[in-house]
Amino acid sequence: MAIKDAVLAQLAVRFEVLLPHLNERQRRLALATEARLLGHGGVRAVARIAGASESTVRKGVFELEAGGELLAEGRIRRPGGGRKSATELDPGLLRALLSLVEPDERGDPTSPLRWTTKSLRRLAAELTRRGHRVSPVTVGRLLRENGFSLQANAKTLEGDQHPDRDAQFHYINDQVKVFQAAGEPVISVDAKKKEMLGQLPNTGREWRPKGEPVRVEDHSFFTGPKGETAIPYGVYDLAADAGWVSVGVDHNTSAFAVATIRRWWQARGQLDYPAAARLLITADAGGSNSYRYRAWKAELAALAADTGLAITVCHFPPGTSKWNKIEHRLFSHITMNWRGRPLTSHEVIVNAIASTTTRSGLRVQAELDTRSYPLGVAISKARMKALPLEPHKARGSWNYTLRPAPLTTTEPSPPGSGPTSAVPGRRKVLDLLDDPRLTGMSATELDDVTARLAPAQEAERERRCFQQRGGPRRKAAADHGKPLFTGRDRILLTLLYLRQVCPQRVLAEMLEVTDRVISPVITETRRLLDGHKVKVEPTTLLFTEPDQLIGFLDTGALPAREGAILHRLGFDDIAYGEWERGTWNFQPWHEGPDLYRLWEPCRKQDLSIAPDTGVALECVEALADLHAKGWAHGDVQPAHFIIGPERTHLIDLALARGGPVPEGYDFPFRGCLVHYEAPEIARSVLATGEAEPAQEADIYALGASLLISATGWRAVEYPDDAPRPVQREAVANGKRRPVKAPGEAGELIDAMLSYAPEDRPTIYEVGKALS
Repeated sequence: MAIKDAVLAQLAVRFEVLLPHLNERQRRLALATEARLLGHGGVRAVARIAGASESTVRKGVFELEAGGELLAEGRIRRPGGGRKSATELDPGLLRALLSLVEPDERGDPTSPLRWTTKSLRRLAAELTRRGHRVSPVTVGRLLRENGFSLQANAKTLEGDQHPDRDAQFHYINDQVKVFQAAGEPVISVDAKKKEMLGQLPNTGREWRPKGEPVRVEDHSFFTGPKGETAIPYGVYDLAADAGWVSVGVDHNTSAFAVATIRRWWQARGQLDYPAAARLLITADAGGSNSYRYRAWKAELAALAADTGLAITVCHFPPGTSKWNKIEHRLFSHITMNWRGRPLTSHEVIVNAIASTTTRSGLRVQAELDTRSYPLGVAISKARMKALPLEPHKARGSWNYTLRPAPLTTTEPSPPGSGPTSAVPGRRKVLDLLDDPRLTGMSATELDDVTARLAPAQEAERERRCFQQRGGPRRKAAADHGKPLFTGRDRILLTLLYLRQVCPQRVLAEMLEVTDRVISPVITETRRLLDGHKVKVEPTTLLFTEPDQLIGFLDTGALPAREGAILHRLGFDDIAYGEWERGTWNFQPWHEGPDLYRLWEPCRKQDLSIAPDTGVALECVEALADLHAKGWAHGDVQPAHFIIGPERTHLIDLALARGGPVPEGYDFPFRGCLVHYEAPEIARSVLATGEAEPAQEADIYALGASLLISATGWRAVEYPDDAPRPVQREAVANGKRRPVKAPGEAGELIDAMLSYAPEDRPTIYEVGKALS
């Protein structure tokens, strides 16, 4: 029978109140219960009133009639119901995903995602390409289920620790206690990060009116690679909880570091510790105060001599600079004090540092240091040996004391006069090297060349500065950043090198600069000399050590070793010996051009003149005489073949080997001019620092001498301004230049330049081929 309207109305009210509070299964069973009570037509009536489908209501009726076990608490559907998961539909999906995201050392080395960002979208796209269709959301869920999460890099790897690391920390702690117990000053020193000046963003925030932040540049690199900078170097007094910071404007060098310590002592240290006789400095192992730097120790020695303090230095082990007290007791507070504000000028930085305080009582003084501290300053071995340096028994390279002994090796510089006390000595050396016997020019001729090249040198300097600044000059030229060498000095050094008086290493050691300073000077000036048609003639003089060169300038005598060798070879007109100022020798002078100068017409492009094989044969005969006596020359080069009117002389036997040399006149062979060095000699010098010259190496050098004299090209290809080790690497690897001498001698020279010594002809085979 039909269901009454009143009953249906009551059901509608009941469903409206009850159903919103039931879950899916409860709704279904409640509807099924009402349908069963209504009897025939109840399923349709209940479905219409509740807004559900008849199949849902009928399913509930079947569940009630079937009975069965109750579902577990919290479950709505029976286990196994619903849509299957992606991993069930595709069993290989999870394995493919894990192979993409696991670490590179265990993953697929050919994976296209090895070098890209492994985002969810990229992972999903790569899985789809491999036949596993999946969405980025599913990829993220699978990764989380398998223990993956988004993680940044964790800075936890410290590398290998030095075995004496802990022992050094204990030693520093003990030293600090001893010094502080005796009332002696203990300071911690270091350089803070270099700061760029300008309206540049600075990390941090500060209180300002709402909506009015300090406006700064959007990109800091618009200021140029060489914009104005500030270099804070700090001194922290551990006992007084006081800091001193010098703000430099040039370079962070050892001279700048010690100048800061000197300023602290003059302004605060000697007042706070009037009875001090010692000073302990703790510093990290690198930077301008590195334990490896000779300049750091030389400058400290000068400070010790000036103040009368015995200065002890203890370095923290490598990689532990963050434990230096100055880092977290001074520099961290300075950074917090100027946070959120642009560092627009040196004055702003100095004032910000000087206003740094803490509730524990920290006070800081700051000064601007506008002096020049040029790069490239070095300390010679002789000066280093003369320092009053006493290494400690425990790790002497990290712990040492400099006594206040007077320095007699160089003239002391007055306070504030310059970056290093070695400058007056450098000026004296340059004046000593300005000798016509070395330069091949009189003082007047050198002055004339200097005047001719001055405009070009100034233009070259401006070009160099333009590149370093990344743009035009923003301030007028001043003494700031003054170069180590004047224009005349640069020409002088280039002449000495081009005339082959000595290697760059000797010049660098005498002038107390690094090789990286000398090499660019020579490269630039050489180009200017060539452009102004200044002809430079090589000399027969060659000095491999500073002492030899200084001895020659003092006495006019060449190294005595050559005299001893000539005497051994049977030359009667040779005399040599020693005296209180070194060694001396006497030998006859050979007149005539050398091989390179004699073959100059062969190198002119507008002429086609083959080299004179008769001259080459004379050179071979001169070398053959030496080889016949069992000797190897060791330094064969064009300048050492003097073509005389009667015969060719092979000169400069200072590096020769083969027979006994009197005791005290020998020294290790460390190679010769790299242009003429055989590959086996270069390999040995690179590996051990020494080599043993042989007659086969002389053959190679003779071939290289003939090739460069005939063509103007070196046998091996490398940049002109490359450092000596780089040149030797090219020679050792046999990087032959694709150039050949003209005429019949070309094939013979190629054979002499063979890479393997056993492939080269002997001196007698060379002579036979030429004759």
